[in-house]
Amino acid sequence: MGKHRAKNAANRAAALTATSATANATKKPGDWTPKDRWHVVAYFVPAMAVVIAVVAVQDFWLGGYQMPVLDSPIRPASGPPCNFYLAQNSVPLTDVSPNEPFALSAVERAQPVVLRSSTVTRWKAQNWTLDHLAKKIVGPLRNVYENNNRWFGPYFDSRKPLLPHAKHPNPYRTNLSLPTQKFMARLTVNHSGELAASGRKWIYYSGPLEELGKWTDSDVTPLNELLLPNPSVSSVNVWMGPPHVVAHCHYDGYHNFYAQLIGRKRFWLAPPTAWPELQSAPFLHPMHAQCQVNLSIPASETVCSEDEVDNVELLEVILQPGDLLYIPPLWFHHVESVDVSVSVNVWTDSDQSEVALKMFEQPVPGQDHLPSLNSQQRAVMATVAAQSLLSAVCRLGYCTVSADKATTAAESNVHRFLQTLRSARYQPMIDSGLLRLPESAWESPLCHGSGLSGLQLDLSALLGSAFDRFRGELEQLSGSVSHAAGGLPAETRTIWLGNYVEFLAAQYVEAEHVGHWLHDVVKCL
Repeated sequence: MGKHRAKNAANRAAALTATSATANATKKPGDWTPKDRWHVVAYFVPAMAVVIAVVAVQDFWLGGYQMPVLDSPIRPASGPPCNFYLAQNSVPLTDVSPNEPFALSAVERAQPVVLRSSTVTRWKAQNWTLDHLAKKIVGPLRNVYENNNRWFGPYFDSRKPLLPHAKHPNPYRTNLSLPTQKFMARLTVNHSGELAASGRKWIYYSGPLEELGKWTDSDVTPLNELLLPNPSVSSVNVWMGPPHVVAHCHYDGYHNFYAQLIGRKRFWLAPPTAWPELQSAPFLHPMHAQCQVNLSIPASETVCSEDEVDNVELLEVILQPGDLLYIPPLWFHHVESVDVSVSVNVWTDSDQSEVALKMFEQPVPGQDHLPSLNSQQRAVMATVAAQSLLSAVCRLGYCTVSADKATTAAESNVHRFLQTLRSARYQPMIDSGLLRLPESAWESPLCHGSGLSGLQLDLSALLGSAFDRFRGELEQLSGSVSHAAGGLPAETRTIWLGNYVEFLAAQYVEAEHVGHWLHDVVKCL
C-alpha cells in the first residue's frame, strides 16, 4: 500500500529560491512524496494546501435543512464573482463495476468525475462507524486541528518569503493530540447551536492512514487502482470532521482520488483557468494556491449586472458513502462536510510537476552582477528577463488568460498577462490588508527615465559586454521555458507561468518588491 512518507521538503528547493530557508532533510527525487515535490516545484508550495480539504461549507439548503449562517473570518469577504455561475449537479457520475479499471482513463480525460460502484465499494472500511474507529485506534489522535470557528484555512505556509509582510486571516491550532474517544464524541456535538453555546472549539482530523494503525491495511484494500497514476510517489490519508466545518478554496499539484466512507461531503470545483476570477494568492505569499475570493458567501448575495456574467463554471457534487471523486491537478476545490464525515484519499504525483520542475531548475541569467547594481538596474533586469521570457511563450500562444482574447501581438499579450498577474493575485491582497508591502523602500525605478529602452541602454553601457551575455543567456532560458511550457496541459499552463514569473522577478528584485515591480511594469512601461 502506498505510504504517507515524511513531510519535510527536500532542501534542494532552497537552491531554486531567492530567499534562504531552513534546510530540511535531503532526499533523492525518487524518494519525494507529492508534497515534497510540490514544495520544490512551487517555491515551497504549501505542503498542507489540500490537508485543509477535509471539509468546507456554503450557506445553502442541504439535504432538507439549512446550513447555519455563521460569519466567515476569512477576508476579503467578497462573494463569488459575477462571472461565475453555479452549475447544479454538473460533475459527471459514472457507474463502474468493482473490478473495472478506471484510474488511468480518468487521468487521461483530466476532468473531475464521480465513480460509483468502483473498487472502493469492496473495502471493509465501507462498514466503518465512529464507535468502531474509537475501539480500533490505539492511543490518541496526533493530527487534530482546532479553531474557534468552523473555518480551517486558508493554509498559511510560514516558509514563504513574503511571510514578514503577510497577515493570516484565520489562524488555527494544528497537530494537537486528543484521546480518540474524546475526539469521536466531539464530532457528534450539534455544531449549529450547542457548540457555540458551550464555548467549545471546532475540530477535525487529517493525517496518514497508517497512523491509525496497521489494521487499516486490510480495511482499505484493494488500493492498487488508485495508485496507478504514480505508485512510487504517493500518499494515503484519512479525514474526519463534524458537520459544517469549512475548508477554503485552493488547488493542489497532485492526482487526487477521494473516497467517501461515512456521511456526505459537498465539493465545488473550478478549472485551473479560473485563477484570475478566483484571485489565487501570489506565488511568494504564505497563502499561495489558496483563493482570495470567499466562496462561503452565498451567490445570491452577489449582485451582478447582465453584462458581467461570463462562462466560468463552478461544478458541484455531493459525495455519498461509497462514492469516489477524481480531482485533476491544479483544479480548484472548495469542500464542505454535510454530516459527520470520514473520508480516505490517495494522492499521486503528476507528470506536469516534473515538467514544471524543469522550468524552475533553469539557471537564472545575470546573477553575478546583482551585488553591484542599484534598485533601478535590478528592476530593469527583472523586466527584460520577464518580457523576453513571456514574449517567447506568448508567440506560441501559451500565455492567454481566461478573460483574454488572444491577439497576434506578443507584446500585447505579455502586458495583459502581467496586468492580470498583478490585478488578480497582488492587488486584492494589498487592498484587503493581507499583504503589506514596504512602500518606503521602493521608489518606482521603472517610472523614471526614458522608458524601458532608455533604461536598457543605460544598463548596457554600465555592464558592457556582460549585458550582451545576459541577453544571450535570456534567449536560452526563454527557449527552455517555452519548451517546458509546451509540455504542460493547456488548462494549467498560465498558473505555472504566473508562478515562474514571480519566482524569476524575485531573483532580481527582493521578493517584497515583486508586487511593486508588477505595478510599475503595468503602469509605467
